[in-house]
Amino acid sequence: MIAIAKPGNDRKLAANYHPTSLLSTCYKLLERLALQRVSPTADEVLSLNQAGFRSNGSTVDQVAALTNDIENGYQQKLKTEAVVLDLIATYDTIWHTALMAKLSKNTSYGLLDWWM
Repeated sequence: MIAIAKPGNDRKLAANYHPTSLLSTCYKLLERLALQRVSPTADEVLSLNQAGFRSNGSTVDQVAALTNDIENGYQQKLKTEAVVLDLIATYDTIWHTALMAKLSKNTSYGLLDWWM
């Protein structure tokens, strides 16, 4: 994905850009097919608190839940701690061969059945 500035707008504002995918049509089709096959299994396996990689889940939901947890803790005079991780480019450096081997060993969820 790259961000392309909308013509005639202030380039300093993020809202004045639109994302453009540089993927080929064949890759986009494969991505959609994989998503259709993985989504039902992922919905069964993932926690209801997991918003990423799910439909109807967003960052806004996560921020609202965190804010609610902090406010509830404050009202109960509890301390609330949070750990926030920035995983930018994490998947670019993963050892894909080992990941596929580990996923193939865990057949109870059929995580690789969509691929076979």
